Amino acid sequence: LAYDIECDEFEIGKSEILWISLVGEGFKKVLTWKGEKAKESYVENFKDEEEMLEKFVSYVHAYDADILTGYFSDGFDLPYLRARADANHIKLGLGIDGSKPSFSRGRMLTGRIKGIVHVDLLRFIRNVYSQYLQSETLGLNDVSYELLGEKKEEWQHRHSSKVHGKEWDEYFKYNLKDSDLTLRLAEKIWPDMLEFVRI
Repeated sequence: LAYDIECDEFEIGKSEILWISLVGEGFKKVLTWKGEKAKESYVENFKDEEEMLEKFVSYVHAYDADILTGYFSDGFDLPYLRARADANHIKLGLGIDGSKPSFSRGRMLTGRIKGIVHVDLLRFIRNVYSQYLQSETLGLNDVSYELLGEKKEEWQHRHSSKVHGKEWDEYFKYNLKDSDLTLRLAEKIWPDMLEFVRI
């Protein structure tokens, strides 16, 4: 199950999370409490950030993923989710025992979820693939284009207060595509990950 978040501020926990996308086999959702009611059936609207975060946890448990994956999720998405859950005074109980994610420090944060393998694809690609890639950067857009032949949705980032009308639908598509690309990258490099685990 791949996930991705969008927010107005990049400093961990500084602003609310606007929406969260989730993509798995036969499953796609964008959870949001911002913007206008979306036309797309995969978008679910909530009254506030707290309710959205609780539904995110509920979907992760209902999907029963063995692996939860993101792109730069150790350094951004997972710590941001935990910070915002703390700010809303709720527990981000993603673990199979209902526990919160934990983080081990090092050169870079490493997120751990009890009972679910959490894989930050950027870390694996940086450590294993980067020397063989032609991409200018290791961003999701460049890596997806090189390995999958597909790019992210076009979107000019701006503060959510400046997004209006039908632009919300474009933003939802942008967010969903990030999770879709992340899932497909994970599936593509999964055989290599397994080999490294065996070694």
